[in-house]
Amino acid sequence: MRFCVEGTFGAMITVSSLHDTRILKADFRENLRGMHFLEQSVLSAGMDVPAPWGSEIQLSNILLLPASFIELNTDGPGQRHLFIPVSGTMLFNSKTTHNQPVSCEECISLESHGRNITIQNPYTEHNIQFLHFRFITKGNDRNRHSIRSIAGTRLNHFNTISLTTGSLSIGVFTGRTKGVYPLKPASASAMVYVIHGAFELEDRLLEQNDALLIWNKEKIEFEALSEHAILLVFENKPIN
Repeated sequence: MRFCVEGTFGAMITVSSLHDTRILKADFRENLRGMHFLEQSVLSAGMDVPAPWGSEIQLSNILLLPASFIELNTDGPGQRHLFIPVSGTMLFNSKTTHNQPVSCEECISLESHGRNITIQNPYTEHNIQFLHFRFITKGNDRNRHSIRSIAGTRLNHFNTISLTTGSLSIGVFTGRTKGVYPLKPASASAMVYVIHGAFELEDRLLEQNDALLIWNKEKIEFEALSEHAILLVFENKPIN
C-alpha cells in the first residue's frame, strides 16, 4: 500500500488548545529557506507546547529541489534522528552510510552525536519531501542506523513499527472512513500529523501538514475527509 504523495508543502504557527489536545496549523509556520531547500518547523525548541514536544522532540518538514542536497548539523547533546520520506526517494549519507537510498515506503533511524548528516535528491526534475524527527537524548554516540519498512498492506488500517523513542503508525484511508486509534497505556503523549488530504480528529479539522498533540487520552477518533488521506501517529515514551 503506497503512501507516497506529490511534492507539496503546506502554507506557512498558529497554536490553539482544547482540553488535552493542541493543534499546530501549517498556516504561519516558521520557514527556513535555502538556495536548494525549504524547511518548515513543525515542532522546535522555544515553542509554547508541553514538554517533551519542542524541547526533546522536534520535527521539521523539508522539501529538497532536484539534483541538490542538504547537510544537517547534529552538533550538541546526544541525538537520535528519524527520517520519513513522503515524496520520492532520498540518498542518505552519514558516518555509517554512503548514498543509501531510502524510499517513501521506508524510514531510517540513526543515533548520532556531532556527526553531520547529508540528504541528497537523486532526481534531476522532481522535488523530494521528507519529515525529520530529532530526539534530544542523554545516550552515548553509537552511530547505529536502521532502515525499516513502513509500507502497509491494507487500506484503512495502520501499519505500526516500534522505535527506541516510541512507536510510529501510518495509514492510508479512503474518503469518509471513520476509525479509532487506541493509544498505548505506556505512551506519555502522542502527535498526529496529516501527510496528505484532510481529517477530522477529535472534532478538529486537520489538513495537509497540520499536526495535533494529544495527552491524557485513551484513544483518538478520526474521520478521513478526502480520498487517499494519509495519517501519521507518533506515540512517544520517556527518553532515556
